[in-house]
Amino acid sequence: MRNLAKLLAISFGAALFAACGGGGHDHPDAASHPDATTVDGGGGDAGVENCSDGIDNDGDGLVDCADSDCAGTTACTPVCMNAMTVMDGSVVNGDTSTSTDHSSGSCQATGGGGGKDDVYKITAGARSLLTLNLTNTTADFGMYVQTTCGDTTSQIKCADMLPAGADETLSVPLEAGVTAFIWVDGYSATEAGPYTLTVSLQPIPPEADCTNLVDDDFDGLIDCQDPDCMGTPACATGLTLTGGPCNASSDCSADMMDPTCFTEAAYGYPMGYCSELCDFATDTGCGSPGAHCLDAGLGTMSGVCLRSCTTAADCSTGDACINLGPYPMGSPIPASTMFCVFGCTDNAQCTTTGFCDVANGNCRVPENCTNGIDDTGNGLVDCEDPDCATAATCPFAAVCAAALPALASNPGDTTAGTTDFATTGCTNLGAGLAKERIFTYTSPGNGTLTLNLTTTANLGMYVRSACTNDPATDLGCASDGTAGNETLSLTVTAGEAVTIFVDGATTADMGAFTLTTAFAADVCGDGAITGAETCDDGNTTSGDGCSSTCQIEFPFYCGMAVAGTASQMGDNTSGSNVFTSSCNGVGEPEKLYSFTPGMAGQMGTLSLTLSSVADLGVYVRTTCADAASELGCVDALPAGAPGMPAVETLTIPGVAGGVPVTIFVDGFDFPSEGLQAGPYTLTIAYTPM
Repeated sequence: MRNLAKLLAISFGAALFAACGGGGHDHPDAASHPDATTVDGGGGDAGVENCSDGIDNDGDGLVDCADSDCAGTTACTPVCMNAMTVMDGSVVNGDTSTSTDHSSGSCQATGGGGGKDDVYKITAGARSLLTLNLTNTTADFGMYVQTTCGDTTSQIKCADMLPAGADETLSVPLEAGVTAFIWVDGYSATEAGPYTLTVSLQPIPPEADCTNLVDDDFDGLIDCQDPDCMGTPACATGLTLTGGPCNASSDCSADMMDPTCFTEAAYGYPMGYCSELCDFATDTGCGSPGAHCLDAGLGTMSGVCLRSCTTAADCSTGDACINLGPYPMGSPIPASTMFCVFGCTDNAQCTTTGFCDVANGNCRVPENCTNGIDDTGNGLVDCEDPDCATAATCPFAAVCAAALPALASNPGDTTAGTTDFATTGCTNLGAGLAKERIFTYTSPGNGTLTLNLTTTANLGMYVRSACTNDPATDLGCASDGTAGNETLSLTVTAGEAVTIFVDGATTADMGAFTLTTAFAADVCGDGAITGAETCDDGNTTSGDGCSSTCQIEFPFYCGMAVAGTASQMGDNTSGSNVFTSSCNGVGEPEKLYSFTPGMAGQMGTLSLTLSSVADLGVYVRTTCADAASELGCVDALPAGAPGMPAVETLTIPGVAGGVPVTIFVDGFDFPSEGLQAGPYTLTIAYTPM
């Protein structure tokens, strides 16, 4: 089901609520706890001596380190006083290995601090955008910018979003005359080494585009909110209410003269979608009846207005009526609210682009299947693109019919292969008309299929449940992006037929290879979980939590639930470890509670509060063994500390009285945190409507 983050990622190209998604970071709870990534802060206070700006801020005739106010500050230590000056175009090759720890950034707090650092300074002659790029690293580095050297409260921005060896980028506006201090710092005490810092400092022009939903001049005002745009034709208002069709912003009504149009061509809405800018924190600024303000990830406090609905009949043609929740904690929007969003089902609904991406419900320009160009920008060219899955010009049937049965050893060469398939699962393996060879394999039983690809070329492999370009059929892929061997293992069942593709990383990558297959049958009862097994307790007896076919018996563990009361203390250390949720639970122990809210015939709100030092969360299901019956889940905070527990709150409206639910207290799984288990206090309340 589409949620708000996915919807806006498709239409605006940006994640909407960071807490709803993300991942891929090596930092604890980076996906669920956004404070571990990029944080904006403020500068120093007026009237207090800034110890590194060259100004007598407090008017006592003493400047910076000559002022007694600055005694003992980091700004007055040699590392800050001797900070290297950089300017627009500077490229600095540095190494923190011989440095020490002087400061820290807010986005590196979960790393434990202590990272070795280097500091640079730059002064903006005019209002400018400072852009920093950190490259050529092997350690996990981040960057942050301060207006007072070494003063963490003067931090403007911090970026450490990616793991070791990855590039980092940070952009921040600077007012004229401001001196900024740029820190290159290790995420933790063990992260140090060489790096390259590239600096750009460019004057910020006035708001240039009044319809792009971007704060082009970094003044916190977007499009028609900005004085630069006021009075321009783009900011004239029309009569169409929020959610109605439009071709331009001037078609749309707006109570604050800040209309916007999500056009079909740019945003995917069939026939366009009228909106206006608003304040998402207070849900104000939407002048149309039934409209609410939602955070669209625009980088300011401004959101966009969407029309609420009860059914699709309340929406324009080609739009769907969908609940975009869960909404952020504290949002003034009721959890049950549904909104009109793009939901096309037929090409005829897309009057501008002529093509409906039914999987996502948005209109867009489709792939041209014969021009040798990636028309959709997804890295897939012509027949490689799923848009061309039924194109008569793509020879899928003939190519698949020619696939060879995979034997124990399969020598081959992609040089004369076909160019019709690719996958986005492994860095677009096979994209750009790279050449592939295709094999078929039918499993002799339940077990594990291991594929080994031996080659000197930059090749990889992917496996699908059918010979198709549908990414939904992907079962696995292996490609490290470099020349050499690859290995892939996947679970298969008796009689299951799969298609194996050996493909080039790019168009230029082709050559000889040997593909070997090895099948290892599952042996239930040997104590090792393999292949299709979900458990193996060393026997083949059912009724003990692991069945005679080595499948988890969820009802067994559901039977371990204890009756929930208004308040209880517990400890999940000795809990089962078989349930997962939409926000936590993988590989962590859980405790279960059965609870019957209210009385039959009632509707009300179920409220849960969980307090613990460990990183725990709580979720609720109407059917214990059915993950799809989840009513709500929360694990928004990292672990607490002794005497300072983390407190999670979950509020679920519209819960039927008299109907039992199961409440799970479970740990948040993140490798660097270790086991998340321990004592907790759980309170449960039900308030009838």
